Amino acid sequence: MAQAKQDGAKVPVKFRRVKQITRPVLKLMPENPVYVKITAEIHTGNSAAKAGSDGQQMKPAQIANIINLETGEEMQLIFPAVLERIMLDQYPGGEYVGQSFEIVKHAPRDGKRYSTFDVCEVAPD
Repeated sequence: MAQAKQDGAKVPVKFRRVKQITRPVLKLMPENPVYVKITAEIHTGNSAAKAGSDGQQMKPAQIANIINLETGEEMQLIFPAVLERIMLDQYPGGEYVGQSFEIVKHAPRDGKRYSTFDVCEVAPD
């Protein structure tokens, strides 16, 4: 921690956080429920488009700012196309913002390339 001098003695300088600029990504692991509050609309991330394992061009990630309800940490969540479609269909016009959810990712089945999701709106007891 930085120190300043006061009457010849070093005094610790204290800071308080004003705004979170960067946020870690909450990784969705198969069969592991996560509890989040979505704090901003889903939007296209800043990353450049990449080629997938099959050589096809992949779109940039769709992301949203969230609060991890288990830790209170401000994070980001990447929304795979299936999860994004669920949210947009069930909460038109960004109505999911400010809501809390349990999200469970399931492993791809039957040779499919995509995962499915269980999504439940939740509220504290």
